[in-house]
Amino acid sequence: AGNYPQVSSGTWTPALYGSTVAGNPTYTTTLGRYYKVGRYVYVDGAIGIVSKGGMQGDLALNGLPYAVNSAVYGLNGFNFTPFGGLIPDKQLFGIAEGTGIALWYGPPGTILRDTDIVDGFNIWSFSGQYLTI
Repeated sequence: AGNYPQVSSGTWTPALYGSTVAGNPTYTTTLGRYYKVGRYVYVDGAIGIVSKGGMQGDLALNGLPYAVNSAVYGLNGFNFTPFGGLIPDKQLFGIAEGTGIALWYGPPGTILRDTDIVDGFNIWSFSGQYLTI
């Protein structure tokens, strides 16, 4: 018998927050799934808010099911499909760090801040992968 990596799957709850003031947004949607094979983790989900709830600063999602191995930075990419509430008409992407995903928009690549979204901000879907510790 071979030595096979452990495989698991489940759900997680993404949450949107600000770096200066986390805030208390009112959610319409917080969906997340994950698949883990050895140290490789694939996640997808959707998130939507009715109200920003006082968030301020750089925006990020937290709640990843496993901590990110920051030593393999290049693999930690995420793609997002925004659906309303995003002020700049740009592509939204993210980079996994710690147990969260820093949100950026571009090109060229600017940190997404609370002033870049309005109440009713929705991410129709997102997906990405990373290596855990």
